Formats: sequence, structure tokens, C-alpha cells
Amino acid sequence: MDPRAYGIQLVRALASRDSNTVSNLLSICGPAARARGDSILQSVGLSVRSVSESETSANSLAERLKRTSDLKDGWEYVAANCVCASAVCVAPGFGEAAAYTLSHASLRYLKDCLDSVSGSWIIAPMLKLTTECETLCRSVAWTNLDRDKQMEKLVGTMRDLFGVCVKDIPTERGITDCKLMGCLALANVCFKLYFSLNTPRQCEYILEPINRKRIHESLGDFPLSVVVTFKYYLGRRAMFQDMYGEANDALSFAFENCHSGVEYQRNRRRILEMLIPVRLLLGDLPSPALLDEYGFSQLYGGIVRGVQFGDVRAYRGAMEANMSAFVRSGVYLTLDKLQLIVVRTLIKRL
Repeated sequence: MDPRAYGIQLVRALASRDSNTVSNLLSICGPAARARGDSILQSVGLSVRSVSESETSANSLAERLKRTSDLKDGWEYVAANCVCASAVCVAPGFGEAAAYTLSHASLRYLKDCLDSVSGSWIIAPMLKLTTECETLCRSVAWTNLDRDKQMEKLVGTMRDLFGVCVKDIPTERGITDCKLMGCLALANVCFKLYFSLNTPRQCEYILEPINRKRIHESLGDFPLSVVVTFKYYLGRRAMFQDMYGEANDALSFAFENCHSGVEYQRNRRRILEMLIPVRLLLGDLPSPALLDEYGFSQLYGGIVRGVQFGDVRAYRGAMEANMSAFVRSGVYLTLDKLQLIVVRTLIKRL
């Protein structure tokens, strides 16, 4: 494929608001996207190495797309960076880092394009691009310091995209016909990055405009999968702030509405990993069958026994044996607060 043919396809898809085609044409990951990227770069005489080392190559491709296919208003830069990212992402030694840099650049250009776009059709391409960019960021073998710096830059870009979506005004057809439909999904990406950076307090920057727009009153208009993820992160945030009643409500909603198929077992387990400690603090013990089903017997069995029977030895043994897992998942401090309950139960049994 040459730049002109690619540009014309994208121009037509944008004009017709063809969400699926725009998503596919701006896709970075996957064999089809990589083959398309290689073909376009070869047709204009650009090498993978030159694209990865200089922004000039992507900019020159953008100008060519604009000149040959009338792709404009910033879309030429979004498309050029996506094409370059798809071509370099499997290059040995440097591909993933270069692909992430290029995909991040495409997101920054996309923010400016969103201002001139109306309707919710743009949400799917935007979310596909943000998901691929985040995946590329996590795949690079950064040092811990570089990883945090890159994630901080990425979450800043995500917040900019979120800001554009959350400020959109519903049409007469309601919230489902505007960019507001993308704000919860973008919020989830921001939450994920904040927790990865161990800065959950910054979730407030996202929740404040959501609460101000009273979006929580329209959750039924959003895809259930997005709402479940949103509730999961609300529950984690509430647990971090010691608001266990609110955490229980949010995490219980997430668990009860998460799909129960085998392919979703991992998601349900992640929710339970937070929900079990919260409910233990509220005096609600999980059943042995539930612990067995999700593989939590070894992790939480001794703690449940400690809370139920005042078995201090079982509680402390489980805390010591699983400390690294509890710290990694962020529930250690919550479980540590159960110690008083265990001792109180022991005293009552004496």
C-alpha cells in the first residue's frame, strides 16, 4: 500500500464516521498493521531505523499524506505516527521503545483533532489507540525511573484526552451521541496508571469532573464492562482511603456484574483480591468454597481462621508467609488492621 491509497481510505472513513475502519487504519499492533506500515515506509524510501531515530521522518510522511490524499486538520500527523509505530514495533533492540514514542506522539496530535469532531463514533478509534499505546509503554524494558517518567507523561496525555471528552455537551439524542461516552473508559486507563505509579490520590483529578457532570447518574448508558472496571478502581481508591463501606459497595457491584465465563476468571479474582479484605474488616467471612474456587485458600485461609476463631498464630503465619503478595496487591495495610479483631475474638473465646 502507498501513502496516497492509505490516506484516501482514511479520509473517506473520517468523512463517513466509519468508526471500525478508522480504528483499523490507525491500529499499531498486529500483523496486518505491521505489514501495512512496512509497505508504506518502503514506498516512500524510509527505513525503520530512520523513523525510530527522528521525528522528521514521521513529519515528512505526514506532509506527503496531506499532499497526496488531502488528509488534514492534524489527522495526517496522527496517521503518520501510527504508520511509523506499526512498522518499527518489532524491530530488534529498539523497536518497542520507538513504537511507544511514536504512538504517544499520535495521541498528542489526536487530542487536537478531537476538538473538531462531534459524536461518539470517534470513541472506539481513540480507545484502541490509547490501549495500544499503554500496552507498548508497559512492554518496554525501562529502568524503574524511566518507567515512572514515561508513565507520568502518558497519564498526562490521557488526562488531556479525558478533559476533551468530559467537557463535551450531550446532544438532543443524549449522552450516547457525544464524546462523553469515552470519559469513563479513559478514566479507567488513568486509574490504572495512577495505581501503577502508586499515586492513587491523583484519581481525584479524574473523579472531580465526573462528579461535577453527574455522570454517575447515567452509568446505565455506558457499556457494562467499562462500568465494572470503573467500580473496581473506585473500590480500590475507597479502600486506600479507609472508606470500607464505600469500597464494599463498589467492589461488590464489580464482582456481581463481572462476566462469569472462564476467560473472565482472572478479572473476578482481581476484584476478590480487594473485596475479601474489605469484607473481613466489615465482619463478613468468605466461604471455604469461594476461597477454593478462586485459589485463595492458601493466601487468605489462615487470616479467615484468625478472624473467625481468634487464632492469632494462623493469622500471623498467613501475614508473614504472604507478605510480599499482600504488599504487591496493595492490601497489606488493610489486612494488618484485622489484628485487633483477631485478638478481640480470642479474648471473647477465653
